[in-house]
Amino acid sequence: MKGQAMKSKRIIPLILAAALFLSACNTGRQASSGTSSESASSSPAETPRQTEAPASTGTEPVPTDEITPDTGTSPGTTAPAETTETPTDPPQTTAPPATTGKVTKPPKQTTPPPSTAPQEPVPCSSDNEKLAEIMKAAAEKYGAVGLQAAVITGGRVTFTGQYGWAELDRRPMESDSLIRIASLSKTVVGMVAFRLIDDGVLELDTDISEYLGFTVRNPAYPDVPITLRLLLSHRSGIKSSVSGYGYVYSLDALDRLLRESSSYSKGAPGTYYAYSNFGFGMIGAICENVTGKSLSALSREFFFIPMGTDAGFVPSELTADRLAVIYNENHRVTQSVSKQLAVKDAKAPCGAMNLYAGGLTISAEGFARVLTILMNDGCYDGIRYLSSESVKNILTAQCAKQGYAKQCLPVAYYPGMYGQDGLYFHTGNRFGVFSVYTFDPVTGVGTVVVSTGAKPVVISHVAAVCGEVSEYVHNHPEEFAGQIPDS
Repeated sequence: MKGQAMKSKRIIPLILAAALFLSACNTGRQASSGTSSESASSSPAETPRQTEAPASTGTEPVPTDEITPDTGTSPGTTAPAETTETPTDPPQTTAPPATTGKVTKPPKQTTPPPSTAPQEPVPCSSDNEKLAEIMKAAAEKYGAVGLQAAVITGGRVTFTGQYGWAELDRRPMESDSLIRIASLSKTVVGMVAFRLIDDGVLELDTDISEYLGFTVRNPAYPDVPITLRLLLSHRSGIKSSVSGYGYVYSLDALDRLLRESSSYSKGAPGTYYAYSNFGFGMIGAICENVTGKSLSALSREFFFIPMGTDAGFVPSELTADRLAVIYNENHRVTQSVSKQLAVKDAKAPCGAMNLYAGGLTISAEGFARVLTILMNDGCYDGIRYLSSESVKNILTAQCAKQGYAKQCLPVAYYPGMYGQDGLYFHTGNRFGVFSVYTFDPVTGVGTVVVSTGAKPVVISHVAAVCGEVSEYVHNHPEEFAGQIPDS
């Protein structure tokens, strides 16, 4: 028995070694014939796909012109990272030596993350060579995906330029590409209100309670009325983001919200400046309630359609293939075309209050045309759009704006801006868009610059990617004299 046990101990290792040897041979035959499970299941490389933030539910933070880093997300959420589907090669198997039985693990396969930088050559074009040069320099310096600019000289749009992509690596940015321009939108909201003032429907200093059908008062100051003038100049005392960034979608809900002390800042209305996005949503609701039309419809009726400009607060009403995808500073999608097209015009009033603080979709050239109305005493191409009195009111300072500028209705005036005596201006920042307009009605020089996907670098209160273009134009207006047809 002892001899048999010793014999068995010698036989078992031999059997194990033989089994390992046969297994290694079989593995080698499968690898050479291409029938391994890894190679059989691999697929051709697919195009990397980008993901975007969830569609708006009406409770996201509202647009703002405060220049801060923008992640394109609501508070407490994180934008989903881009995803790529790139198959890796089958792992290589090494046959184990028959004498040891040890298996050598293949080296770990790593795939570098996909690049989100625009591929060369990046499109850049303009009808002015210098404009193309300064746009390209600013866009590359601050990593923009896309950039548009329009130059105004002699009170008319003279040159336009575009750099980069309306859709990254797929559709070049064009002069007629349409971009959601953030808080520059407030200027058009104000112009709609003044058009209704010209028509005798609204008054600048009347208690807005008369237009909404319910009493609007800060509970701490029940005897102080709130007027359109106070809303347009950010002096109403109504907070910028009321009720936790939420918006209301009916007059009854707006009434309930405005009865709450938490909807107001401290201090009596009219006594201080406090930027209010929600206040501009209210201006839209007022315009809607007195006309029975949405603010988007009014803006198109009063300005965009007669001026031949493809623009509005409802992207689904615009030319779909002109809509630019919006990217944040990491070149991730924050507003895809499909998300923009999902925005529909709502029943007035209050149905789309969340759009009016920053939701206008337009090209830089189109916005520049609208801006010339304010530079030419209310007229564009020989047609009057606003009265001289309304333009004077729009451009009249009402109070100090954060210590460096003067707030008007609703534009602002920046003394000494870019070395000039002073410029009227407004900035925007939302979802990765940075924007600015500047103009001087005396010299007739102005700019509109809009970017997507640029780094949030700020110089003199303006996003640098836009400001460097505007500053050059205002300091070298002679290089941009001329005129292109306003079609």
